[in-house]
Amino acid sequence: MNKTLHDKESYPPRSEQSLWKDYFFLTQELMKCLDSQDGEMFQELLDQREEMQKRIEEVQKEQSLQNPSSEPYLKTAEGRQLLRDIKALNDQIMQKARRFNQKLHQHNDISKAYEGTNYPMSGMRMDRQR
Repeated sequence: MNKTLHDKESYPPRSEQSLWKDYFFLTQELMKCLDSQDGEMFQELLDQREEMQKRIEEVQKEQSLQNPSSEPYLKTAEGRQLLRDIKALNDQIMQKARRFNQKLHQHNDISKAYEGTNYPMSGMRMDRQR
């Protein structure tokens, strides 16, 4: 990852709401990557989403210290709905990721089963009777 892209100092201050919407966007993009079976992009987006989660947690801490009486975004009606949408997408992503993983394992197993079929059957020579 590009360190300058992810340095805390390089981020302009943003609201918790804005960060959660970006988190939702990254979650939607994860789903698209699974649909297109782009494993590298999927991993990159997972990393970005993890960084976004850290930023959200930092903003939540700062807001609670600066204004303890302020209501966190996820406690609002809009925030609760966004969280439900994220959870629903996460469930779909998990199901698709499991299926994708099963296909990879199946493909790998098939490849291993056919691995040595191009070699002459040396055992056949040993079975030959004289």
